[in-house]
Amino acid sequence: RQGALIATLGLAIVLREAMRLAGDSRDHWLEPIFTLSHPLVHSGDFAATISSGQLIILAVAATVAGVLGLLMTNSRFGRRYRACCDDIRMAALAGIDVDRIVGRAFLLGAASAGVAGAIITLHYGTVSAYMGTLIGFKALSAAVIGGLGSIGGAVLGGIAVGVLETLW
Repeated sequence: RQGALIATLGLAIVLREAMRLAGDSRDHWLEPIFTLSHPLVHSGDFAATISSGQLIILAVAATVAGVLGLLMTNSRFGRRYRACCDDIRMAALAGIDVDRIVGRAFLLGAASAGVAGAIITLHYGTVSAYMGTLIGFKALSAAVIGGLGSIGGAVLGGIAVGVLETLW
């Protein structure tokens, strides 16, 4: 498993550099959208607020996490995916098409990464060839903290990394 993880990191670097060379290496800034602030707490001159964009991000992230959780616990794909995570050889012996499950898992991961990229772009308002590197390492840390192969654990690991980063 560690070999595949290291190969994935190497492939990510190759793909990032290919995109940088094919496109433009400078940052692209977007016009701010969903900037309307909603006050949460008032105390004298201080007010804690949340923007419409942050509310949208929270709703999208919660929806995606919920759908992934339901998919992994209540669907035939989820059962087969969990079987492959537990023991890929035994899953193949049980008649599961392991290559198809691995392909669908990569497709699901790529779709999740696309949603995350859109959320990050909405929040920070910039796009560059290098924007995913630090976030990818944070996601890897969250997955390791929460347990590789566990959606709920990855969500809890992401919350832990976010709280640690915020309080740091």
